[in-house]
This record gives sequence, structure tokens and C-alpha cells, in this order.
Amino acid sequence: MTKNRISKAILRANLNGNACRAVGSGLTRKESIAICRQVRLATEARWSDKRIQKEIITPFTRGREAHGPQDPIYRVSRRSEQLALVPLMGDPKQAAKRMSLAGRTVFEPFVAAFIALQHHARQAEQRLYQVTVQFNPEQIARLALKAKPAAYLGKRWRDRGLLSRFILVLEPGGVNGSHDPRGLHLHMVTSLAPSSVQPLRRALKRYAQNYCSAIQIVDRYRQTRLYDDFMAEDEALFGPLPVGAPAYDERWGSTYRDTGARRFLVHTELPIDLGMLDYMSKGITDNRQRGRRFTIVGLSGHRAIREALHREAQKLNR
Repeated sequence: MTKNRISKAILRANLNGNACRAVGSGLTRKESIAICRQVRLATEARWSDKRIQKEIITPFTRGREAHGPQDPIYRVSRRSEQLALVPLMGDPKQAAKRMSLAGRTVFEPFVAAFIALQHHARQAEQRLYQVTVQFNPEQIARLALKAKPAAYLGKRWRDRGLLSRFILVLEPGGVNGSHDPRGLHLHMVTSLAPSSVQPLRRALKRYAQNYCSAIQIVDRYRQTRLYDDFMAEDEALFGPLPVGAPAYDERWGSTYRDTGARRFLVHTELPIDLGMLDYMSKGITDNRQRGRRFTIVGLSGHRAIREALHREAQKLNR
């Protein structure tokens, strides 16, 4: 299917207010629903047709031509196709910034580092894991003395053989914009063999508070949103959402509806993907925070990835 025909099918489906009209034009059910929602939200935000074409439709169609049918919302989660990221990557010689990606904003070096980490995990037959550690008072006091605490931790753990490749972010505690140093914790994405999870957990105990959830090492995370009219339309067409459990469903995948007083919430269990990097990088806006707030260890190839993506972006945007 040509880019022109896909674009017209998507826009027609959006204008008709029915995401499923595009199914008859060669898109899969998930593709049509997902891409039309993106276009509808962009239209509501008063994006021009040219911007919608450039930032939503063109990346999707190029990825589809290269990789076959895909779900646009999860294309980064499932494949991290470089083609889909091409039009969004800025010049690596300029100051790093946050980039818009599938409805999220992610710090540019994290995107390239994640692609490098994912490539390594595939080669080594490992999984991607997200690690959270709530630091104990002793470690908080030690880190407070360091000019670049994130870089200090990264080097220490690499030199001791604890981990070899990871993206690490330090985050202060506090609520409503206030900072509480007593709540200092870290988020990290790394690749591990499943057999290495428990040894890592034991090694991290010296850094963590003395309660069970102070250390979390998971290979999936949960995305939550409100049940809305779109969901109701989907259920009318394709059957009811599973309720109360994240078991895989052939129609809904790992999406399910909560129970009882929380039944207005819909959850989706996702593998570790760029959505997690979006969450981790929420307070990071530029490279001046490198070493102090974040560090990237063992993924030197991410610089070459950024350069390659930017070169492709220049070719496509001529």
C-alpha cells in the first residue's frame, strides 16, 4: 500500500470520527485504531495537516514499508525501529534536548542509548530490566558529598563487575515540586540474563532501605489510562476487555480493565521500552545534568547511532 493511500485512509477515518474505517484500506485493526487516535489528538491540538503528515503519518508509513504491519502506539516498544525515529533526531553536535516520540518526550541520548542496549540484549540473549533502588541514609549521605553522584555510582558498579551496560538516573524525593534528599532513589535500565536477577538484588541490598520494595527489578511495567469513549467503541466492535488480570488475550493483548471502585482504569502490561525512558528522563532537559543526575555506562555506540539517525533525517527532510 502506498504512502499516499495510507495517508488518505487515515485522514478519512479521522474526519469520519471512526478509526475502524481505515481497516478496509489495508491497515490492521490495531494500526487503524492507534494511528487514528494519534491523528485525532493532533487535530484537537490544532496541528496543521502538514505537521500531522510529517510527524505522525510519514514515520508510521516508512516503518510499515520497512517492517510490515505494525501497531503505531507500540512500534517503539516492540521494535525500536530506527526508521520510525529518523525524522525526530536532532543534530548530535548541538546541545542534546528532549524529542517528541509517539506521544512522549524523551531525552535524545537516552533514545540512542536504549537502541544500543536493546541491540546488545538481543545479541547476548538477555532481557531488558528496569531497576529501582530507594537509598538508605548512609548511601544518601555518601552521595551528597560527590559532585557527580550518578557518574560515581556508574563507575563504581562497572569497576566492581556489578553491571556492565546501563542507563542510570538519580531522582530526589519530594512531592508537588519540593525536593526531599531523604527520598533519593535511582531508576536504571539494563540488560541481564534472568539468572542474574537475584545476585543483583543481593548486591544492591547494601545501598537500599531495609524493606522489601526498596529494590525492584522488573522486566515489565504497567501503563494506566482512563476508560473512555474510544474504549467503549472498541469493546462494542471487538468484545469486552478482560477484567482484573494481566493475562494475555488474543484480542486485547496484555490490556485489561481494573475491578470494583477502580473499574474506570485500564491497564496495559508492557515490556521495558522507551516509555520507561520517558518516565526516567522526566526531569532531564540537557547534558549539563550528565554525571550529576544521570550517566550512560558501557553503551558508547549510542553516539554513532545518534549521528546515523540524524544523517538519515537530513536525507528524508530535504
